[in-house]
Amino acid sequence: MTQKQKDLADYDFARGRYFVDAIRSSGYKNAAMALGELVDNSIQAGSENVNILVSEKRVKPSKRWVRRIQEIAVLDDGIGMDPDLLRRSLKMGDGTHFDKKSGMGKFGVGLPQASVSQAKRVDVWTWQDGLENAYHTYIDLDDNEWVDHMVIPEPDQQPIPEKWTEMTEFSEKSGTLIIWSKVDRCNWKKAKTLYRHSENLIGRMYRNWLHPGTDERNVDISLIVYNEENKEIEDPWEFQPNDPLYLMENTNVELPESVPDPMFEQYGDPIERKYKIIQPSGGETEEKVKMTFSVTKPETRRKVGKQGAGHASHGKHAKENMGLSIVREGRELNLDKNWVPDSDPRHRWWGAQIEFGRQMDDIFGVTNNKQRADRLSGVANRDWGDFAEEGESRQETRDRLEGEDFPTFVCLDIQEQIDNVIRNHLSRKVEEFGQHTGTGEDSKEKRHVDTPERHGTNATEDRKKEGKTGESDEQEDLPDEQKISRIRARLKDQGLDDKTIDDVTGEVVDHGLKFSFVDRPLGGAEIFSVEPTAGAIIIGLNTDHQAYDKLFSSLNLDQEVDLDEQESIAKLSDANNALKLLLEAWARMEDEALDEERHLYKDIRNDWGRVARRFLSESELGT
Repeated sequence: MTQKQKDLADYDFARGRYFVDAIRSSGYKNAAMALGELVDNSIQAGSENVNILVSEKRVKPSKRWVRRIQEIAVLDDGIGMDPDLLRRSLKMGDGTHFDKKSGMGKFGVGLPQASVSQAKRVDVWTWQDGLENAYHTYIDLDDNEWVDHMVIPEPDQQPIPEKWTEMTEFSEKSGTLIIWSKVDRCNWKKAKTLYRHSENLIGRMYRNWLHPGTDERNVDISLIVYNEENKEIEDPWEFQPNDPLYLMENTNVELPESVPDPMFEQYGDPIERKYKIIQPSGGETEEKVKMTFSVTKPETRRKVGKQGAGHASHGKHAKENMGLSIVREGRELNLDKNWVPDSDPRHRWWGAQIEFGRQMDDIFGVTNNKQRADRLSGVANRDWGDFAEEGESRQETRDRLEGEDFPTFVCLDIQEQIDNVIRNHLSRKVEEFGQHTGTGEDSKEKRHVDTPERHGTNATEDRKKEGKTGESDEQEDLPDEQKISRIRARLKDQGLDDKTIDDVTGEVVDHGLKFSFVDRPLGGAEIFSVEPTAGAIIIGLNTDHQAYDKLFSSLNLDQEVDLDEQESIAKLSDANNALKLLLEAWARMEDEALDEERHLYKDIRNDWGRVARRFLSESELGT
């Protein structure tokens, strides 16, 4: 290499390992979203069957053997690729869908970017004229020589590893197999956990293909597990449609006998808006945006036995689907909770969806990983007044933005339509239904809307969606009777009274809280205990520790302080809530840890307790 070539190399657009690290941190929320990119390609290739294949093996990361994901693959029966397209499909920014007017693919980064966000090695086999004629190439970020050159190898015809062909039926005619190995960034370590956390997400993303009653082609999507030890294949999990509008029949929501299917009904006619869009190519197209709304049927809100609808299986399912479903080319980008007016749990009883085509991507700010529409989401809680110049009327603001900032004009126009229906119609309709059904669920739930336990529960749900799993999560799906039995047995053994036990079971089972606090002697140096129980985390505050008297007892709201009553209550309540949230954050960190780390955190709690005891004993607090 000449000196001039060396100098020019310093200004390469992308440089080896640094570029790789940046691409690997490209913002995929979790493995399900990354897998979605591959499923998109499969559907666009005309597939009728898409199998997610997971290879598991027993490992011993600490004191006990556990099953861990080794490799993840996606197999389809689509049209396959020729050798040139196969090679191009693994290049960043290459592809064949840039100029097409429809279809999910467009940005040319989906397959390679999604794959390396989860694994260091990506192998692709594809065939168009029989399985025996499959072509293969790969990416290997663990190979320094490959990273130095970053050239996709010319496809060869090496055979597909036998274990994959044994797991499921391969289309002899055409198809594609993508394998992620050296999986190091998948937050979900077991196939069961991967399925449990992706079931609702993939069901929502591809509901229009999973549901045979829609206009789209029906596609079956499944997850199959291969046990590396005994070479056995486990029964597949079939993904079912998950409709946040609850207008589809036979979805993955578990409906009690008294609840109709579907459990919502469409609210009014869909709203359609049309916009003339100047495309990057310079041409003008007229694009349609469709907004559909739904609201619960009155009988859906009725009690199930003695249980309020919000605590029944369908109510819990609806709570997970709160928000605006943003659908691009038939596939959901995300369920945006920014459009829910407040934290009132009754918002679970309505649905809202916006649909648009790929030609609206620049207007709505669709990200290249197809996870968000940033510009649209950014106006969820704004209106025309937020963009008005001094002395400008609402109409004048509209007219100016239409000429100066057309994307913002369109997003605000859409926001106005959606916000009007949600706030002025759906929310009121739901409130009326609640009054007439007499469920009593809403008044009970509202008492738990603004507590530390509720905020901690919501924060945990967000972390779970990001792939952060904990020991307690494995028991969240237990029947309520088993949860009550386990909580009562544990707290009874600890000597707690019936009222405390009833309070805890009510918080966990009736109100769906992840955290509950109890005061009890722990006998050791711990300030608090962390006890995963029946899907919840019970935090025990050690009444024997000096910290209890110095902190928790001093936060008694009847305590006399040099403030007026209202100030005292507000100040102490804020302090109490903040401290509980700190404990919940620690508890969740410990709950998510692997076995070896979990033991380490317990030791840290003991050490912290010893240090805190010394600090509190020798301090001048309270003297």
